[in-house]
Amino acid sequence: MHPVSVAVAIALVVGKPVGMITMCWLAERARLGPRPTDLPWSMIAAASVVTGIGFTMSIFIAGLAFDSATLDAAKVGILGASVLSGSAGLVLLFSLTRRRRHGLAGSQIRRGKALTTSAY
Repeated sequence: MHPVSVAVAIALVVGKPVGMITMCWLAERARLGPRPTDLPWSMIAAASVVTGIGFTMSIFIAGLAFDSATLDAAKVGILGASVLSGSAGLVLLFSLTRRRRHGLAGSQIRRGKALTTSAY
């Protein structure tokens, strides 16, 4: 595997989510953008994984930065990262919202009570 493919894939799959979570945390701490009380950090983290689908801008920047042989390797990394990020984000978001879609959560399932608050 070409080193550029690996670097681009790691940047999209790891770097973009880390950057998004960090900026959300900083914005909340600086009181620039308060996080809604019913929005847990787990949902922000799961949504940030989806940001790895950076197809359009990644190809644009790679086209400016690399020659044709290296550009092909970068495109492979971009495609692989987009598939991985999309799949992982889908699984994470689906699993985090499963209880809410069913209308029950954790201990409330055992007691058979319907949800009245957030299930995240």
